[in-house]
Amino acid sequence: MLLIIALFFGCSKDDNTTAEVIKTKYKITSVTITQMPFTKPGTSTIWDVINGPDVFMALLTDNNTNIYANTSTLSNVTNADIPLPWNLSTPYQTSNFNDPIYIYVMDNDTDDIPSTSNETIGIVPFNMLQYTIGTNKYPSMVSQTSNGVMIKLNLTWE
Repeated sequence: MLLIIALFFGCSKDDNTTAEVIKTKYKITSVTITQMPFTKPGTSTIWDVINGPDVFMALLTDNNTNIYANTSTLSNVTNADIPLPWNLSTPYQTSNFNDPIYIYVMDNDTDDIPSTSNETIGIVPFNMLQYTIGTNKYPSMVSQTSNGVMIKLNLTWE
């Protein structure tokens, strides 16, 4: 009888274990520029001659497909204006964790006098696959820095 009781309790299921939930897609709900240079790389030249840069951002894939083009430009940005947040009215969503995305931070010079082409302030890559492994899987916020530009992404995972 004691052997039967020992076998019964020795084979019982541990209710404290939970199955790991694997997420299959992510959404970028907002993009925030938390740091950026106010001079052109390797120089002391400011982005715009008279005032601060006119900043906009875009999200592109590895093959330069534009996945989100920001239509609003923040004019004459100064260091005091940082951080610069953009809430995506339609979040970017994908199930492809393998392809990196790139956040382009741009200076809109098309309205300047004289008008010139837009300038790239910086490009920040994100490899979303790295956020699906390890002890801090599926974070709600991630941040990356590249060449003086720091970007924060707010995410949801499903």
